Amino acid sequence: MAELNKQDIKDAVLEAMEPLARSIQKDFEKVNERFDGVDNRLDGVDGRIGGLEYRVGTLEDEWKSFREHASSLC
Repeated sequence: MAELNKQDIKDAVLEAMEPLARSIQKDFEKVNERFDGVDNRLDGVDGRIGGLEYRVGTLEDEWKSFREHASSLC
């Protein structure tokens, strides 16, 4: 019977682990795709928040102007 050397054992382990490694890689790719989707949605939310900040700032300016004009009428 032939003796097993370190390389034979290493090759056997790598061969046995290859399907598992491929499966894990596919799972990570799916997770990455989902994170890409989340990133895209968050980018959209950032844009909407920026628009809201602008609109609130505009309303604050208009409210300040209104108060100044209203106080001058009294």
